[in-house]
Amino acid sequence: MMENREYLNNLFDIYKDLLTTIEQETFMDYYEEDLSLTEIAENRHISKASVSKTLKQVTTKLIDYETKLKIFENNSLKNTEDISFKLPNITFNYRVGCLIKKDAYILLEENTDNNYYSFIGGRVKLGETSEDAIIREFFEETGLETSIVKCLGLVENFFTSRYTNGSCHEILILYELKFNHQEDYEKDSIINKEASKTSKFKWILTENITEYNFKPSILANYLNHKEIFHLINKDK
Repeated sequence: MMENREYLNNLFDIYKDLLTTIEQETFMDYYEEDLSLTEIAENRHISKASVSKTLKQVTTKLIDYETKLKIFENNSLKNTEDISFKLPNITFNYRVGCLIKKDAYILLEENTDNNYYSFIGGRVKLGETSEDAIIREFFEETGLETSIVKCLGLVENFFTSRYTNGSCHEILILYELKFNHQEDYEKDSIINKEASKTSKFKWILTENITEYNFKPSILANYLNHKEIFHLINKDK
């Protein structure tokens, strides 16, 4: 199971020599010594904002290095299988997705190849909890840190793949997440860090969700649902 802190520490061990001395020391103070932003600022006689800026720079650099070099991805530490298997006539996936709210808006993933919108997420790995999986997936795709707000529900999803035209059976667990850093809510756009993907992330007005090709469409009616839901969706 992998937390954001654990993932960043792994990347830091690999790429720390590519960082400046200040970046290395700030990272170690925050992630290894567990000092607060205020404590680091006081120790270094700088502003709390400067510490936060440095940490975000380090995070961006580490993610960018890994995106380009993929040393950690190819390392045995991450050589864990997704919970997914194929039979001659159907594919099974165990996935997680997330909802992040900003006032009247929600953050969605736009798949530009197939012209549809969905929750940001991905497959769960063997030995990984669904909570750890969605935190990891969102971090890998955006480089932004989040925390679990609550579990929203579960969807048994049956549909035809837009990529293979084959049948799919998917178990999808959805969570509401929140950004750990308030300034991340102010971003007009959030960049997909995964070079292999062509999708984009966009803030969509919740009340206009039916104007978009949102999948699974059944979830459009549950964006503000108060109780945990269990849905069965069958798309033709």
